[in-house]
Amino acid sequence: LLRYEGHPPLWYLILFPLAKLNFPFAYINLISAGFGLAGIYVLLRYSPFPFYIRALLPFGFALAYEYSVVARSYCLFPLLGFLIAKEYRRTARKPVRMAILLAFLANLSLHGTIVACAFGLSYGWDLYRERRLAGGLTRPVPPVRMAAGIFAASLALVLVVLWPTRDLRAPVSHPLDQMIHRVAPALYDPLAHHAVVLQTAADPESAKAAPPPALNLGMGSLKIRDRLRTVFIYPIATFAPLAILLQMLVFAMAWSRGKPLLIAVPLVLGAFIVEVYFRLWHTSLIWVVLIMILWVVWDERETLPRPSLQNVTAAVFALVCLLQLPWTVAAVRFVRTHSIYPAKATADYLKSLPANRRID
Repeated sequence: LLRYEGHPPLWYLILFPLAKLNFPFAYINLISAGFGLAGIYVLLRYSPFPFYIRALLPFGFALAYEYSVVARSYCLFPLLGFLIAKEYRRTARKPVRMAILLAFLANLSLHGTIVACAFGLSYGWDLYRERRLAGGLTRPVPPVRMAAGIFAASLALVLVVLWPTRDLRAPVSHPLDQMIHRVAPALYDPLAHHAVVLQTAADPESAKAAPPPALNLGMGSLKIRDRLRTVFIYPIATFAPLAILLQMLVFAMAWSRGKPLLIAVPLVLGAFIVEVYFRLWHTSLIWVVLIMILWVVWDERETLPRPSLQNVTAAVFALVCLLQLPWTVAAVRFVRTHSIYPAKATADYLKSLPANRRID
């Protein structure tokens, strides 16, 4: 049934035993908060950032609320991402350990799969360069072969779980939806979409001639310019020049430290969110990825207050963290006065329907 969910299996495997043991539904909140706190512990204990940045980061909107209070699979993203960044910085390379962490992230969500592949590619390239400098290019060492096998197996699991079924219509962006229908209309079963069912019942001939209507993706209907702004600007700062400046500084840091492949991580992830599956709660993953990149390339030896790329980046990074604090305060105020979980309203609505219509 996971093939109908649209995500790899890790989060559901974590929830599965508790669900089968009939634990109360509220335990999902404890799991989410636990993973959120674990991610913050790794950040505070192991990140190379100066104290003033580590003091601000945990209280930003993404880490303090969106990926801790909101009980979705993404609550694991900061924890796994920070562990990967920590492992990446290790001088004594442990490729098998890195492959296991990347495998977990790849099986968390499709966004995690993208980030894991990009970080894995960059890590593998670093291993290759280090071995080349050491003159050991005769054949892959066993740990590297084992690590590659573990990560490849994790990607195969993602593929098996997410291989589309004919009766499921993927909730993708409208342009991609139209392209898939033109290229491979057999992928879509007319019964997969409620609107198509109604249209077919009313006028079978017109339903055959017209492609299925696009799914309602909410914010996915925004213009490309607005989607780009929502993905690459608003998760960082409401002031666009500040958000762009920070990202340019992060990219410059990655380039100057000899890790240019890391620049592709937020760009590819952002393109996936913008063009394939656009949801507002996915956009803060860009912020977490930027933290991961800075974690990998940060030089702890550079502590003097002098003009440098890292010190300028640190100042802008701290300012952005500071400006995000009101977002967290606003979110906490909102949830204290509003009900955001729809179970009660849904149940009341279903009870209002005749028994033979509740399938709707």
